[in-house]
Amino acid sequence: MKKNVLMGVLIMFAMMLSTMHPIAALEPLTVNLTGATENQVTFTLEKGDQTTVNFVNQTDQTMNLVANNTMVKNGNLSRGPVADQDLSEGKDLSPHETLPVHFSYGSPTGTGSTTITMSYKAATIKQYQTSQSEDNPVVITASGTYEGGGGPSYDYFALQLTQPSYVKVTMEGEASIIDNYSAGHLESANDRKSIDTRAKAGKYILQIAKPQERLAEYKLHVSLTPISYGQLVIEPAHISINQKTNVKVKLVGADPIVHLSYVNHKEASGQEHTFEVDGSTLFVGKKTIPVTYGDELAGYEEKELSLMVVTGKPALSLENFTAVTNSISYSGNFPAGGCYKVMLYKNKKWQKVKDLRVETGAGSLLFKKQFTIKGLKANTKYRVRLDPYTKVDGKTYYGKSSPVFTISTGLKSAPPIKSIKISKVKFKKGYRTNTWVKGYWFGNTYYPGHYVRIPDRTSFTVTVTLNKKLKGTKGLVINGKKVSGRSKTFKKTMLVEGNIKGKKYDIVVSSFKDHNYGGLSKGVKRKVTIK
Repeated sequence: MKKNVLMGVLIMFAMMLSTMHPIAALEPLTVNLTGATENQVTFTLEKGDQTTVNFVNQTDQTMNLVANNTMVKNGNLSRGPVADQDLSEGKDLSPHETLPVHFSYGSPTGTGSTTITMSYKAATIKQYQTSQSEDNPVVITASGTYEGGGGPSYDYFALQLTQPSYVKVTMEGEASIIDNYSAGHLESANDRKSIDTRAKAGKYILQIAKPQERLAEYKLHVSLTPISYGQLVIEPAHISINQKTNVKVKLVGADPIVHLSYVNHKEASGQEHTFEVDGSTLFVGKKTIPVTYGDELAGYEEKELSLMVVTGKPALSLENFTAVTNSISYSGNFPAGGCYKVMLYKNKKWQKVKDLRVETGAGSLLFKKQFTIKGLKANTKYRVRLDPYTKVDGKTYYGKSSPVFTISTGLKSAPPIKSIKISKVKFKKGYRTNTWVKGYWFGNTYYPGHYVRIPDRTSFTVTVTLNKKLKGTKGLVINGKKVSGRSKTFKKTMLVEGNIKGKKYDIVVSSFKDHNYGGLSKGVKRKVTIK
């Protein structure tokens, strides 16, 4: 038994040896660089092969080399060759220096071969500028000669930016800036005579095209000015207020394009508040928060701002109140993080009836909030206001109160209905319109675009007749729609989704005392047939 197992292992090992491709070191490839050139070198590697591409600077000047690899696979290889040099952003070669680039497969599996094409671009650098500091902006003036009758067509200049900078390049003469590369690209003018842009730190190589018809000269002017943060000034550095305010934030000595972001503060509990720069405060309490300024080229820095802000005067609207026979409700937007006391004038004095706390949340500035004052008398006028406040370090700070709103509750009795009649019933089939609504994001949810569709709908006229006229009202509310008037007969055209022709339908009728907030009485519900 043991002999059979040993024999099987030997046979499997022999089969593996028969299929393995021996690692072979191919003859190195040499690329001689004698001046400005663009070319490529191509070679093929079998599984397990290794090779080297030697780039040799044959000149007496520094050269810059940029290269990229492309591969064409033949067969089934789990991974392509690996190069030990990344030349995509360029590398300098000293005079007569050799730069070896090694390629190998490592530990590949599978079968077949891969063809590698290495495209390269080399330039002899005439001038290499490295001295740059915030106190000493760089100014370069360079010149070249059109040699006429077959001299070099291009000159190359390397600019080394040690920090983000404004780059200004101008060209005098008939030469043109036709290309730049390495760490990134610098936008040049359409006439190829100038560059005026902002750039990150790194090396940029300018390629200058020279006409060959005659002898002449050109001049290249380069100015590199570091981008500065400047000094962030906040006035005042500490504020204590009880209503909306403006804080002046400015940058002194900064480049015009450097921007200032919103001031943000996130508590340990996860609650987040936002303070708009040159805007209004939208959070509450005593905070020390960071102001972030800078940009993606120069980076970002922070400065702290101390704020003690009390809930501001609430912007209430009479239209957002709703009154019925025994209660008054409000529904509207409040600044995030606010605290309010809902006050009711009762028994000849103001009394707190609700304590309203508006929630906070990440990225939210306003929240919808509702409150209801219950247990009120019917057909009675009430005065309501909101008092904003904030508790800081155990102390309560009050802001400015809202305006006082006078609101009347509705009649205790329902309208005396004599009859409800339905007429002019029409059914209209729905259809798709040609109006397109674009898709949009709301939070983390995407709502796709769609055509607006008009649904099936039924229209009809409701005629409500009362036994007598109502006193102290401005009309009726029929299924949520106000119909003004003081007579005994009220008409309203209704539009309902779906086909309800010939079906039973509920009609609810009540009276109202005010167009803004309602003041609704008790309602009467009648079931009618739509015919």
